[in-house]
Amino acid sequence: MPAAVTASGLARATVCPAAYALPAVETPAGIGAARGAMVHAFYEAVNAGTSREAALAAVTDATVREMLAAIDLAEVPIGRAEVSFAYDWRRGTARELSGASHRDYSSLRPGELAGTVDLLSLDLARGTALVIDWSTDHDLDVPAKRAQVEVYQLMVARTYGVQQVLGAIGSHRHDGSLAWHRWALDAWDLGEVGARIKSTLERVEQLRPEVRAGRVPDVVMGSHCRDCRAWLACPGVAGAVRLILATEEQIEPGALGRAYEAARLAERLSDHVRELARLAVEREGALPLPNAKRLIQTTDSRGRKSLRTVRA
Repeated sequence: MPAAVTASGLARATVCPAAYALPAVETPAGIGAARGAMVHAFYEAVNAGTSREAALAAVTDATVREMLAAIDLAEVPIGRAEVSFAYDWRRGTARELSGASHRDYSSLRPGELAGTVDLLSLDLARGTALVIDWSTDHDLDVPAKRAQVEVYQLMVARTYGVQQVLGAIGSHRHDGSLAWHRWALDAWDLGEVGARIKSTLERVEQLRPEVRAGRVPDVVMGSHCRDCRAWLACPGVAGAVRLILATEEQIEPGALGRAYEAARLAERLSDHVRELARLAVEREGALPLPNAKRLIQTTDSRGRKSLRTVRA
């Protein structure tokens, strides 16, 4: 089954519709995702009236806790945190998913695109709204993240009938300060976002039956591949591995550049396998390996866990 397109994946779908037509695999959440979840939970608690101290006490990662402790909360607007929406891209209408929590999209209807706003501040008297998305990615791809937030802005505009929606990305620096990227969309801009969404999802829908029929789709490789759930079935990944194996004797810069990008994809495949192995070891206690060996988990004097190969 292909992955469902959500607001956070629209930029990827626009560049490579095949990412949502090829079969998807469940990829274990890495440490970056876990830290991001802690940041979202912190702001959700603070906006609900929890004290900073109590909200920080729930943050288990020391690095994230130190970063959030340094945040100037005066910079954080007052609003509602973690608000989920559904956008009907064919009709151009949207609705708030009442009762949806922690990105539970089980109440979606056919033809709806889901998304969750990290922080929403509404001023219905003035007909404006502010949408904020928090980022802990220090290699932040601002255009891709902005494309995601623009979907949220459209969802908010269509749900509440506002004509102008401000968008902002709050990017966390290592020292605990926030770097802001801000912009505004008016009625014309929002219409352009809606047209882009429709064009992208139509391309995805056209590709899906072709993939089911066995056709190998064209794919576009790039930085958007990093979190793609279709990477295991992606013909580009297979091509990347072949390119790595065939490039040893090729010094031509173009070939080396392509091999470098291919190597990055191969590293991701290795990381995924290692993570699956780690989870299996945690669940089963050990993982059998060839040559009468097994994989176990050890803990050092500082409490850090690692995998180790031992004889069975």
